[in-house]
Amino acid sequence: MILVIMTFLTNKMEEVTEAKPSDILFITSIQDYIRSQRDIYMYSAIYYRRRMTMLSTPMVIISAVASLLSALSTMVELSVYIYIVNSILLTINVILQSVSTNLKYETRYEMFTVASEQYDLLLIRSKFEQRYPNEDLFREKMELKLLKIRSNCKFHSPESVLLANRLTV
Repeated sequence: MILVIMTFLTNKMEEVTEAKPSDILFITSIQDYIRSQRDIYMYSAIYYRRRMTMLSTPMVIISAVASLLSALSTMVELSVYIYIVNSILLTINVILQSVSTNLKYETRYEMFTVASEQYDLLLIRSKFEQRYPNEDLFREKMELKLLKIRSNCKFHSPESVLLANRLTV
């Protein structure tokens, strides 16, 4: 049974049809475009992950220090001063959380990561189509998928990422 399946698959692989030169040119150009978009979205995700970390790390540290000060205020005679410092730290923490929520760095990071992964899948699909062309309306389907990825990511890439990518592409 396994031998029959292996023979069938081997015969199917040998039946590879050659793509037309115009299709090869299209697929090559679309692969270049997809690669550049994948890189832009990947670097944008990294950019927003760093921004998210820059805000969340101080929040975690401030929360830990505030908890420690709360416990310490019950044991020390300087509890009034510790209470004031603790209140200031907690206020700073609330401000950082508000900024983090308003900037939506976590949402941006997730959206750019998903879009980058989708571009990567399209790149794999186009390489497969280039090697084993068998899909009707490949161009139209590719266009629809590219538009869908773009419309799903509601945010723009940071200007610094766009400029860096244009310099290296």
